Amino acid sequence: MSPHQLAPGHQLYNRYSIQKVLGQGGFGITYLAFDQKLEQEVCIKELFVSGNSTRGANMTVQSQGNSDFSFSDFVDRFLQEARQLARFQHPNIVRVIDIFQENDTAYTVMEFVNGETLKERIQRTGALEEKAAMLLIKQLLDAVEVIHAKGMLHRDIKPDNILISPEGRVVLIDFGSAREFAEGKASHQTVLITSGYAPPEQYSEHAKRGPFTDIYAFGATLYYLLTGQKPAASTERSLEELLSPQQLNFKLTNTISSAILKAMELKPDSRFQSIGEMREALNGSSAINLEKSSDATQIQEKTKLAPLIQKEKASPTLIQATPTKPGLVKENIRSSKPQEPVIRPSLQEAAKQPPAPKNKLVLVFSVFFGALLLGGGIFWYQNFYESNEGTYYYPPSDSYETTDEVAVDSTAAVGTSTGNWSCGDGNYIDSAWLNDGDCDCYNCADEDNLIRCKNGDVINASYMNDDECDCYDCDDEVGLFRCANGTIINSAYLNDGDCDCGDTCDDEA
Repeated sequence: MSPHQLAPGHQLYNRYSIQKVLGQGGFGITYLAFDQKLEQEVCIKELFVSGNSTRGANMTVQSQGNSDFSFSDFVDRFLQEARQLARFQHPNIVRVIDIFQENDTAYTVMEFVNGETLKERIQRTGALEEKAAMLLIKQLLDAVEVIHAKGMLHRDIKPDNILISPEGRVVLIDFGSAREFAEGKASHQTVLITSGYAPPEQYSEHAKRGPFTDIYAFGATLYYLLTGQKPAASTERSLEELLSPQQLNFKLTNTISSAILKAMELKPDSRFQSIGEMREALNGSSAINLEKSSDATQIQEKTKLAPLIQKEKASPTLIQATPTKPGLVKENIRSSKPQEPVIRPSLQEAAKQPPAPKNKLVLVFSVFFGALLLGGGIFWYQNFYESNEGTYYYPPSDSYETTDEVAVDSTAAVGTSTGNWSCGDGNYIDSAWLNDGDCDCYNCADEDNLIRCKNGDVINASYMNDDECDCYDCDDEVGLFRCANGTIINSAYLNDGDCDCGDTCDDEA
């Protein structure tokens, strides 16, 4: 741990207990802390200017005495920007809970989003498919547009500052670099640089800034999202040509690739001038509508990206020609075989052709089949539904807090009708199908030696303790140890000198 960072257990504002360091940047240190008042985990940003701040006695933050540097001005701006951020009530913008001053510096308390950064996601899965990426981009477009509507710039949009929750919620974080901007005017601003994502104007203290500044960083973030490669620094692009996203990912559409390159134009006037323009360009070929939606709709449209990515990789897209009219089949336009001319009969020739005779058997068959279906429905209702009403099987209640596995009681599911079995979903199957190795009820409740995992999954009891993880969260294994952060490891790994629970080291004695 750096000597500049607060130690775990340190108390702030007589309310927040530091747990660990989440990260440190040029303008602050971010901690995971526990709010003793609200009894929940929170994220705390401490103002600590790298290169100009040091940790003094009693953990106070002190300036190193540069005459051109006023730390008190930074404190004032830090608090003012936190108040501005607190005005945003948006599901894709991190929520401010509290601000305060202590240790001769300032602190912002924000919600803790339990997820991974976009950078971590790409490092783990590789570049996303275009359809999966659009689900993220939609939420980011709305978040940045709201920020610009308030006359602010984020100035540090990058994969490290975008969180993705397990439910698919995208949250833009780290507004420590945010500044208000005057439309069309240049002003003295602190130089903030994240190589690869900062546009050329951010390398100057006096260059004009606007929404196009964030749009460059947004485009660079999409470049990384869809190619898995960090783009070259804007200051180096005059010497090294930037490869188009489509050159690195041939599956991308021309429109998406071109929109990213336009967002990353070196000249500000050549970029999109608003998020609305960028959304319209991305909508040109996207299968997902990126139109602005309400906050409530966004919350309801939570996505699970991992299953979607798996599905995209496992299921290649098939393009099948379908006939547009009876008797006419759409030809393959890529076929190299010469096409025969289509000869259409004249109206006179068509009039001479006798009409096709009507098939009376079709009508007779339809009537017979309808009567048979109606009679079968009446027979089923009288002999099965009424006689077995009230004997449905219901799976065990969700009392998963006290036990990881609950045996499924198969004997409670037998209906009163001979040879029938009532599933928990209300369907009936033949009782002879039970324990035949197949799942005949929708929820697999027709098996009698099943185990229900803590997360609700149902597996066969014979899979228990076979050294494989059959429940989604591995709760079907014995001899396991659950770390404080939720990670599950084998008890044999405890006290072996290694930290197996991730960065919490809860497996150490």
